[in-house]
Amino acid sequence: MDKPEREKTARFAKEKINDFLDNDKHTSALMLASIYVNLRLRTLLTERISPTKSKWRTVSNKLDIGFNRLLSLCKEFNLLYGFNTRPLKRLYKRRCEIAHESELWKKILPEDKEEIKSLCESAIEFLENTIG
Repeated sequence: MDKPEREKTARFAKEKINDFLDNDKHTSALMLASIYVNLRLRTLLTERISPTKSKWRTVSNKLDIGFNRLLSLCKEFNLLYGFNTRPLKRLYKRRCEIAHESELWKKILPEDKEEIKSLCESAIEFLENTIG
């Protein structure tokens, strides 16, 4: 994925995540943010392993690696541009709690909204910082 495409993706993700937050759909914002972070991690790692465009999709599809391992590998290969991974780990943990604990459509507490907003902001910052 080239730089203009990453910029476009980051802008689109930011817009959609913020739309969800602005419309009090915090769990949807969190889920979308985690999807975009996961895709970016997978892209960073795939480009490191197979920088040729012709093999990119094949390599990416074979990367059957969970979020935390993707994050660790990207960190080991210095692909995160010094980005603090703690908020990304928390983002994924909250995503799992919401998705797997049937919290997706439940009313959430104000402090949870603030945490989700902060995690989404970290995800957006990560996407913007890893444009390349």
